Amino acid sequence: MEKKSVPLGFGNISVPLGSHIAAFYRNFQERRAVAVPFIKTGLERGARCTYLIDEETRDELVEALHEVDVEAALASGQLSILTAEGKYLSKGYFSPEETLNFAEVSLRSTMEEGYGEIRIAAEMTWILRERQGVELLAEYEAKFNKLLHSYPHVAICQYNVTRLRGDIILDALRTHPICVLGGVLIPNHFYIPPDEFLREPHEQSD
Repeated sequence: MEKKSVPLGFGNISVPLGSHIAAFYRNFQERRAVAVPFIKTGLERGARCTYLIDEETRDELVEALHEVDVEAALASGQLSILTAEGKYLSKGYFSPEETLNFAEVSLRSTMEEGYGEIRIAAEMTWILRERQGVELLAEYEAKFNKLLHSYPHVAICQYNVTRLRGDIILDALRTHPICVLGGVLIPNHFYIPPDEFLREPHEQSD
């Protein structure tokens, strides 16, 4: 059955629920050009929204979302603003399986609360902390594609191309079927379906 398409809120782009998007940016203006309208549109549509901050601060994000009633959304639980480090590195290391298990429990719980659309935007610069397991990020991203297909969820992983290594950016291209740069949809000829990607040998980063 064809999945329902939803507007992202920028670039006149709509994607089907279950989409996993890599948003590449070079500065905070390009990051906000994607993240802010994505969350704003989700709140206006009644979606459950989560934003995982790393470069942005909580206060900066709240100010950027001034066109919607952020405080009401936070109070009701419709919006959560958390740290990316707290989600991905909560135990001091990164585990793809533990993070995926937690994500699935959270998705199920959110659906049980009655939400028909779920959005998450995550700043991926947390990987610069170089904790144990961060070399497995690409494995996590590939497996996350398979998880998303079962839920009414749209995820945007935000990659700062000026701070992250080229191999990390290339792996992001290989593991996200949809890519945007500065709010503009760009062709992605590097994407590899999850099962195929996970069968390939991958060098671990130092």
